[in-house]
Amino acid sequence: MARISLAVATASAVLSSPATAAVAVDLPVTATAVAVITQDPHENDAPMTHAQRMALAAASDRAAVYPADLSVPYVAGGKVVATATATASSDALRVGREPYNVPTTEPDLGSDDGSIVSPPVEKEPVEPNPVEDSGATASSVQATTAISPNFTTVKYSAAQLEAVRDEVLTLTDLPGAASLVSAYVDASNNRVLVETSAVSTELRQALAARYGSDRVALYHQPDLVRPETQERGWDESPFAGGSEIKSDTCTKGFGWVHQGKSYILTAGHCTSMNAVISSNAGSVGKVTADNWNNSKGSVKWNGQSYYSGDLAIIKMEAGKASTTLIYRGGPNSNSYGTVTDKWGPSGPGDRHCVGGRITGEMCGFKVVASNVTVKYNDGTTLKAANKSLRNGKCTSRGDSGGPVYTIRSDGSIAAKGIHSGSGRSGSCREYFTDTYLAEKALPGVLRVKAPK
Repeated sequence: MARISLAVATASAVLSSPATAAVAVDLPVTATAVAVITQDPHENDAPMTHAQRMALAAASDRAAVYPADLSVPYVAGGKVVATATATASSDALRVGREPYNVPTTEPDLGSDDGSIVSPPVEKEPVEPNPVEDSGATASSVQATTAISPNFTTVKYSAAQLEAVRDEVLTLTDLPGAASLVSAYVDASNNRVLVETSAVSTELRQALAARYGSDRVALYHQPDLVRPETQERGWDESPFAGGSEIKSDTCTKGFGWVHQGKSYILTAGHCTSMNAVISSNAGSVGKVTADNWNNSKGSVKWNGQSYYSGDLAIIKMEAGKASTTLIYRGGPNSNSYGTVTDKWGPSGPGDRHCVGGRITGEMCGFKVVASNVTVKYNDGTTLKAANKSLRNGKCTSRGDSGGPVYTIRSDGSIAAKGIHSGSGRSGSCREYFTDTYLAEKALPGVLRVKAPK
């Protein structure tokens, strides 16, 4: 992965340490001040099953259609909880209560067990212009069943919560605004959690005055710092994920296919639209889609109504191709894993690995929040990201754009995301864009090799 201290795209974000430290204590919500918490309410969430993940995605899509009536859904007690406001329309309530069609079988989407070895793979020439269906889906799950959500009424709609999430980090006149790092919807508590390195009465009161005291809570971590956007050596066609690209010394993510042409998926902050990307062997290809503004951060790609993280696709020039392989092992490893499946979508409790050209393969990450907005230390803002934690070593500058994935029991790879940035606050914090969102937002699909 490359580093993402964005100016013209560096690929991996690292948070800077706060100037002063303070003791974090829980403080209750009052009529004039928001609450303060010191423990992540979802730290011990269990991983979702594939059925729960797909049901939650369906519930989220419904909330997007009726954002003023429905609110952000979540999983609790093994079921999706769909939510609506007390004033929701009859149409929104009907849609919100409809059953979901979900898989009856749990596919092997892998784990974060880096000790599972991939079978030996030789890099062979591949078809530069593959059939797009080859990457369209990997899941062999066919049978589905209908399940109904639990349903509850909440105070704030999806639109009201997401407006806070998307605005709060932009408010430079808030007391202590420089201490705010990220914001995301805590759906089970119908509020937005704002992560901060410092808390004051003035900040608590200002947030309450703007949003209402129960629509926001501060998650206080005194050692919190803003992340930054972030070796394997050079690689030659057909290109494998996890190796270096020269745009800003970032990392390739996964092979990609669109209209019978070969592409590579990476981080948008590593590139610029229409830029020619190179490797040791010369030019690789040209950027044809990029949802990152190098001075602002995430932007809505091509007129879409939603943000889609930090992504770009590079179209291979004539005679060059991407492949279904990614590098595994250390930064100097020449071992590969084959991408045979993909996650979709990510959620709290999910475990995964990250592969970057500087750090190599790092496993043991756990997703703790989705749809996160985070402010990087260069002033850019990442939107619609997943946040993961792990103890020990962190990813490095240069790892940006690299693959986020799990390892199946047979050693093959299930694609999960694209690394954007990282930082440390006690544990390592990883921010990535879901490949499920990449396939939704960008033209084309992941390049996946169907298992035999």
